[in-house]
Amino acid sequence: RFNVLEGNLAVGAIPLLSGMLESDQEPGGFWTAAMNNVWRDNTAVTGSEGWYFQLPKHPISMSMDVYKDSICPVGDRIGEISRNRCHHTTGTCIRVYLTWVPTKDPCNTLSGENPQILFNTTCWGVGNNCFNAMKMGSIHMHHMTAIEGMGGPDWTAIKFHRGDSMSGAKWTTDYMGIPHIKDSVFVGILPQNEAAFPDLKWKSLSVEMPQDEQFIVRDSVWINYRKVPIFMDCAACWSPAKWRGGAF
Repeated sequence: RFNVLEGNLAVGAIPLLSGMLESDQEPGGFWTAAMNNVWRDNTAVTGSEGWYFQLPKHPISMSMDVYKDSICPVGDRIGEISRNRCHHTTGTCIRVYLTWVPTKDPCNTLSGENPQILFNTTCWGVGNNCFNAMKMGSIHMHHMTAIEGMGGPDWTAIKFHRGDSMSGAKWTTDYMGIPHIKDSVFVGILPQNEAAFPDLKWKSLSVEMPQDEQFIVRDSVWINYRKVPIFMDCAACWSPAKWRGGAF
């Protein structure tokens, strides 16, 4: 926690196929189990993932049980994340594995949401996603640029999971009014590369909407996606079907 990582270059993170954790087999150029750091002007090139956030509920160590009620990474804020870039990674640029639910008191899910904005992320030619989370709280990508992503969606989050922090456990999500994607640009194929990509549908979609309501996209542009869908829901991804997806 409380570290500053600025102006670093990570090239070709190599998988450890005999590793015990999934993050060993799909390594990130930058890996952390503690969110509260500053990530500024860093670049991840090739390799598997760019940023791999693997956040436990509490520090994982028998000798650190003293912190189990005071350090809760899965509910912690980020210091800053801005102007970071991924180029031609085989996997995802920013991957949250599996959950990140920031609250005002990281160890109290009922203390109220603590919205986090990730600024100026650039993804160029990544093999999977620009942003990926299984379950997330109030996490927002502003001024995001995704160019010629292959394979999976540019942005995907399966579920909102906000700890029922403001609704008294009545709803799974709270309306915060902050766009999850804002002032962003998505480019399917650059004009000079169109001849090299003859398929009209070369990837699944651009934005995979979460299985919950109150998902907001604002002031963003999609260019040259041909027949690739821009928005699509996934009612049964990683769970029984839930027909409550909604966006505006």
